[in-house]
Amino acid sequence: MTTYAHDAGKLAMVDRNGSYTYGCLQSHSISMRKSISKYLNDFSGQRIAYLCPHDASYVVTQNAIWGGRGVAVPLSAKHPSEMLSYFLRDSGAGLVIVHEDFTHL
Repeated sequence: MTTYAHDAGKLAMVDRNGSYTYGCLQSHSISMRKSISKYLNDFSGQRIAYLCPHDASYVVTQNAIWGGRGVAVPLSAKHPSEMLSYFLRDSGAGLVIVHEDFTHL
């Protein structure tokens, strides 16, 4: 994972929940990567699907997966459930991460 030590305090993004510095996003990504490791000890090369809103949670989740050298499989809530099921089967994802906003899908 790329480190942003020289830009850690700089604004990286603003979403519906607030503003985030590069350092904040990286810290959250590292924390999530550790959480993923509880389910997949070494997830290097493993496919991990995720369904998140288009906000900081998306960035954090994607960077956590990439930081562990996993393969990110992004899903979209705009797709019908049958298509989401197909993507999950076809990708062979070993783990699916779903943001609480989408647990009803």
